[in-house]
Amino acid sequence: MDWTKSGRRDAFRYVRVSFPGFVEKEELEGITSCSIEESAFTSLKVSGKIAFEEVPQWAHNIGDDLIRIYSISRLGDEEETICHATMFATNSSGVFTGTRKSGDYSLYSSLKLLQDEQLVEPLTVPAGTNIAQFVAKKIKERGLKVSAYVGVSTLDSDMVFEFGDELLDVCNKLLSKGGYRSLYVDAFGTVCINVAKGVNQQTPVACMSDTDPRVCISAASFDTDFDVSAIPNYVVVISEDDQGNSFRAVAENTDIHSPWSTQRRHRRITRCEKIDKGKSQKELQDYAEELLRKSMMKVEKITIEHLWLPFEIMDSIDFHYSKSQTTGTYSAVKRTREMRPGIPCTTTLRRFVQLAEMSSHE
Repeated sequence: MDWTKSGRRDAFRYVRVSFPGFVEKEELEGITSCSIEESAFTSLKVSGKIAFEEVPQWAHNIGDDLIRIYSISRLGDEEETICHATMFATNSSGVFTGTRKSGDYSLYSSLKLLQDEQLVEPLTVPAGTNIAQFVAKKIKERGLKVSAYVGVSTLDSDMVFEFGDELLDVCNKLLSKGGYRSLYVDAFGTVCINVAKGVNQQTPVACMSDTDPRVCISAASFDTDFDVSAIPNYVVVISEDDQGNSFRAVAENTDIHSPWSTQRRHRRITRCEKIDKGKSQKELQDYAEELLRKSMMKVEKITIEHLWLPFEIMDSIDFHYSKSQTTGTYSAVKRTREMRPGIPCTTTLRRFVQLAEMSSHE
């Protein structure tokens, strides 16, 4: 289906899904509105809300089951069903008018099971452990389904977690060590383990434009999460090897054309870091230069209102907005969906922009 064409008609289904087992049960009636929030910056990645004008009996008995949300879209002779999310529901608020109760239920991704469980005793994950296999096993033991890219990444040293640490945090810290994304879920509630990829490592899955009439962008605003006064222009890194030899590396932005260089600002804004693990002089110098480069990345965020397009959080999106002469490839990092005709969305796109070149010296 061409999601950019007008004239599409949308209807919605809500289905109870059993836990454990993830088997679809009965259709759920009485839901008057629904919204879904996705964010790459939250632990649960997906949450939402459903509302009732009058709370139906099934809502009182939802227990630990989940709610799956579908849209059925028709355009001409075409019909396509999309599963948008599968989440746990908890009663958050309600209002009584006589004997009639209206209410809102909060929805949470299946990762909440991992968030709700804390370690009841310290945990040591030994060096050599295959990270993805270990995390996948822990998830499956909790009754959740897993889609895992099981690579060869292993721990190079023991990792120790303390009494009271959240299991979700434990899993994400392990995955970060192996170059994986933090845990996220697909629309069916399956927990996904995949390698982290930057925007330039992906093929864009959608294009948004203010000049293409097929792509419905009704508004856009541009926000910069960036403070130019604090950009480091001088990085010093020190280390010591196993024999007690000290190493020191310096990376400096000396670009006279850069407004953030030491020459243009007439001062140093210094970032210092000590590396516990021994490195050679060359390795330390490379690390210092990379640290300065990362410190001089500008975060550009764009927020767009648009009708539903089939992409996922952290997908790569081409964006062309002629009014402000803004063009580039961004990651979709946040999206709100309203489950009503058109499926209106508000999406935040993000990219990193390298601000300046720099030079280094011993």
